[in-house]
Amino acid sequence: MTAPAADNLAALAAAVLAVAPARLGGLWLRASVGPMRDAWLAHFKELAGEALPYRRMPAATRESRLLGGLDLAATLTAGHPVAERGLLAEAHGGVLQLAMAERLDPWL
Repeated sequence: MTAPAADNLAALAAAVLAVAPARLGGLWLRASVGPMRDAWLAHFKELAGEALPYRRMPAATRESRLLGGLDLAATLTAGHPVAERGLLAEAHGGVLQLAMAERLDPWL
């Protein structure tokens, strides 16, 4: 018996992540910037469809943007506290893509 080809495993990983991201608990895609990574992400997004929340988290994301907090401008305008949703809440039940995760601060 031969091992499956790497591209078949990558396609399987994309399918499992698209169907059950929370049950899978995430996926660590280690790939250089380029057409192969872009093709995998496009394939995943196609499988996942529009219903699955998908957000990207830049490396320079502030803690308040990640976790949410008080929206100061909206609070001052409204005259009462207005909460800002964080990326984790926006991606709840879906996927939060961390670019260059190996370079992020450990608290993230």
